[in-house]
Amino acid sequence: MKQMEKADIIQQVTGEMNAEILAKENILEQLSDYLNHLIVHDFASLVHLLYRLDIPEPQIKESLFIREGEDAGRIIAVLIIKRQLQKIESRKKYTPPAEMDENDRW
Repeated sequence: MKQMEKADIIQQVTGEMNAEILAKENILEQLSDYLNHLIVHDFASLVHLLYRLDIPEPQIKESLFIREGEDAGRIIAVLIIKRQLQKIESRKKYTPPAEMDENDRW
């Protein structure tokens, strides 16, 4: 996998994602491929990435155990996407509206 493709995938996952990007099936496939590459060739980077994205280890272990025999990269990709969507929703919920008076913001 080319270095630029890796950077693009990481940017899409860790950057400010929106529902339109996540709706595309190819992001799941690209992310799955990249994660499978990390599983085989650079496991330490995979662990670091999952830590940075705040994906709980017990959740990963449970998902892999329940879906034993399935594509591990795809299972982890789904967990990453779900977590990123949670973060987006949380930001929407707790970010004050832009039109709010500066004195009313916390």
